[in-house]
Amino acid sequence: MGMLSCMLYGEIPLKTKKAMGRAYADMRREYGVSQEAVAEKLLTQRALSNFEQNGELPCWLVISALLRRVGKNADYFVPVLSKGEYEYLNWKNEMLLKLQKESVTAEDWESGMAKSEGIHPVLQRQFVTFWKGFLSDDISAMQRAVAMTVPGYPGVLSEKSCAGTEELAYLLICMERKLQLYPETWAEEKPMLESVLHYIETCYQKDEQVKIYYRAACIYGTYMIGADPCQKLVYYHKALDLHREMAILTGIEDVLRGIIMESENWA
Repeated sequence: MGMLSCMLYGEIPLKTKKAMGRAYADMRREYGVSQEAVAEKLLTQRALSNFEQNGELPCWLVISALLRRVGKNADYFVPVLSKGEYEYLNWKNEMLLKLQKESVTAEDWESGMAKSEGIHPVLQRQFVTFWKGFLSDDISAMQRAVAMTVPGYPGVLSEKSCAGTEELAYLLICMERKLQLYPETWAEEKPMLESVLHYIETCYQKDEQVKIYYRAACIYGTYMIGADPCQKLVYYHKALDLHREMAILTGIEDVLRGIIMESENWA
């Protein structure tokens, strides 16, 4: 998201807000899910109805999550941020950079922004709970964070689970960390991982699939120790074909490495 090119809600004409609501309602119906299903754990059905029918916009964090839940890019609508959302997303990006550099400190989690629940209490609490759990190898905390917004978790995903790419990223990172720490649990994680792969392939458009399918395929190939090598190759090749079709290079080295390794094992 281009944060420096945001607009404030007050600058959007009511006609445009209503058009956004109608457009989202059309996407949801095309996706084949009810208001109740897409709103679960995120906002009330009444709030969603007010958005779709009257153009009463929820915060941008919720709009982004709603778009992802119907397989759309989070930037499908022009970002419309309040000052608080703008500051929160800047803080979130700074924290993600620190996580990549492994430079997060205890003070970072004590900041006013880390403890604030003024933007969206559930999404903010999910972010903090998940990454604090990640840093301390607390798998149960990471799983609790995933369950905050993924309907039915920890059960396997169905085609109507309405999980967005960010939510699936949390789920896959949690699963990978668990398998790194406890590789012997691969068999109990296998049904969930297979359901994630099927869900991404079935429910997302290709521009969204390509962002996350390869990650799930690589986790399957790396950690499903006793799985059929032929099945691993199927997932790897699907990821490779998707990257080629969409001309995306991110993650392709991991996919190719997996194909080579499994081909050698198969031989």
